[in-house]
Amino acid sequence: MSKSNILVGLVDDHPMMRAGLAAFIRSLRGYALVFEANSAEAALHHMRHSPVNLLLSDIMLPAMSGVDLARTVHHEFPDTRMLMLSGFDTPAAIKSSRDAGAHGLVSKMSVTKDLADAITAVANGKEFWSASAKAQTVQPESEFGYGSDSSAMFRPRSATLSVREKEVFRYIGRGLSSKNIAQMLGLSIRTIDVHRANIKRKLGTRTTSELLRYAVLANELDPPPAPPPVTKRK
Repeated sequence: MSKSNILVGLVDDHPMMRAGLAAFIRSLRGYALVFEANSAEAALHHMRHSPVNLLLSDIMLPAMSGVDLARTVHHEFPDTRMLMLSGFDTPAAIKSSRDAGAHGLVSKMSVTKDLADAITAVANGKEFWSASAKAQTVQPESEFGYGSDSSAMFRPRSATLSVREKEVFRYIGRGLSSKNIAQMLGLSIRTIDVHRANIKRKLGTRTTSELLRYAVLANELDPPPAPPPVTKRK
């Protein structure tokens, strides 16, 4: 490892994505991948033993989110530059990342096009924010902490979800099925499906994919707490 190499850490809980990113980083001249981690907690463990100059992290991580990781890294390792990776390059994702102390964000949909430029910019003390997200107009924030998009699915939300519906909504954003959510909350699958239907109606989402996208965006900025222990359905 050359002394001039910029030391890099990588955090992503998806094995295939992490493997691809790791291979890409290793292909860059002047950069050395020090560690790969599948969670924020694992990344902090590595950082506390072998700090890096640049940390790449997915926003959506299990338990502790990438945004929370950015806040911790900003506090504990102020000299470490941080680049976020997001499935949705929205203005809100940029805002949450910047507020947490990150120095850039790249959409996972355009990593092959933007990643090298983003890594170079952030590693050299500059910032890099997804161009497509910056081009969007940030609308007033919703109760979940992010602005509405210009697409139809992000029309203003006037209905308020119940406490239980918000709980189910957050787990939908984590990619859990109705069966998984039912196990988590100790409810029947039918009850969860009823909550799903009510959430779709209140939020104005027409399809399951729209509901999932909306839920994922909500969790990016306001991650849900760790899942409760599985309880038996009464």
